[in-house]
Amino acid sequence: MESLRELYVDDGAIIYFDNQTGCDSTDLDHHLQQVRHFVATVTIVKLSTEGLQVFHTQDAACVIAKVRYRHQPQPGVRSTFFSNAISKTAKFDIFIFRRTSMN
Repeated sequence: MESLRELYVDDGAIIYFDNQTGCDSTDLDHHLQQVRHFVATVTIVKLSTEGLQVFHTQDAACVIAKVRYRHQPQPGVRSTFFSNAISKTAKFDIFIFRRTSMN
């Protein structure tokens, strides 16, 4: 979790929207708490990534991809990662991760 925390600036903001009920978070500590709980309580499975697209400027980046469980490819999940103010240390100032179900 410390390595994950190091990806973010200390005074930044995180918004995490999840397609699972009750999994949204609006701050880094809550997000990391949910990640810790997820890792401790589920079996991690392999994913397939399709249609990876990256858009960037000097101040922001957006990554979009379709993600599917390899053992159960339907439905898939559209995942969007957005970061503004990418710094030389590659830390996220604002990071929005959104997943929406799709076929």
